[in-house]
Amino acid sequence: MQSFPVLFPSDPVAAQDAVRAQLRAVEPSLRECIVEAFQVLRRIQGMDKLVPGALDYMRTRPKLMNSLVVASIRRAFASRREGVELTEDAGFLELRVNGAIHLRFKLVDECGRSCNAKTDAQRAYRNQLPLLGADQLDVIRLTVGWRWNVTATDLDDIGVSFEKGDEPVWKYSILRDADESGTVVALPTPEDGPAPARVRSRTRKSVSDGKGG
Repeated sequence: MQSFPVLFPSDPVAAQDAVRAQLRAVEPSLRECIVEAFQVLRRIQGMDKLVPGALDYMRTRPKLMNSLVVASIRRAFASRREGVELTEDAGFLELRVNGAIHLRFKLVDECGRSCNAKTDAQRAYRNQLPLLGADQLDVIRLTVGWRWNVTATDLDDIGVSFEKGDEPVWKYSILRDADESGTVVALPTPEDGPAPARVRSRTRKSVSDGKGG
């Protein structure tokens, strides 16, 4: 299996301010599409008491949400907008903005990492590497991700993230801001080193040796 590098300080990083400036015009539509898809999912979940359990089987709920988001994005951007086009050349739907930014749509975790199967194509996408045998990558790949609560009954966030390696380099929210410009969420950079492992403490029960009562 092909190996992919993590981000080092010398590697190029997309300039967040420049990216946000280019995406500002489409962010309201992106947010509306994801909120609309989630509202449809919630209605489906409320149709019958057996539906929520069925949606949990084999990750059906995330797959359905992704399909609803893709359908909503297709409708919203079907009429050609200047500088924006839809494509599925990479095997999944992408929204290309100004020919320089490619957006994909994914369920993400609390750190903004995309939740998907770690195929070679997905690893290449996350590591800003060429796809489909291309010699070089001359675009910026971003993930527009949604995060929901444990029961998938409410949206916790919708964000845009720049991924490289196992952690997003930066991300910002486009869900609840009044000015629709997003709020920056600071994330650790690779120079900071890996996050410390969580230590879980368990209290061991004392075991009687049989001599006492």
